[in-house]
Amino acid sequence: MKNHERVPLGVLEINNVSKEIYPMNDYFLNYLFNNPESWEALRIIINILINKYKSFVPETRVKSVEGEIKVTTQYGFYTKITDKPKRQDLKVDSTDGLTFVEVQNKASSKPPIELRAKEYFGLSLGHM
Repeated sequence: MKNHERVPLGVLEINNVSKEIYPMNDYFLNYLFNNPESWEALRIIINILINKYKSFVPETRVKSVEGEIKVTTQYGFYTKITDKPKRQDLKVDSTDGLTFVEVQNKASSKPPIELRAKEYFGLSLGHM
């Protein structure tokens, strides 16, 4: 196997549709975090990333996700249950505010990270 060949972790079957699952797969993460029982795990993951970012940029105004949360996913989009257009992967509504999470399945620098960050920021504003 070559380095660029992707090997699935397994296969997830939902609504009679088989889907190969890779690390950070949108379909799998939306399925997983559509379940309120998984929301606390998502909060922990987000806060680990935010706290690491804060260690590099201490002056940031980004806050950890605290208090009660409600997670909105694109699960309906991926399973064709809804006709709503694609939006950011995960929206975490907490007592302190909103946190949008976008998960990348593979590393890519096209478009550059700075440009993609601006695009996702605009997308989050459009879906508040």
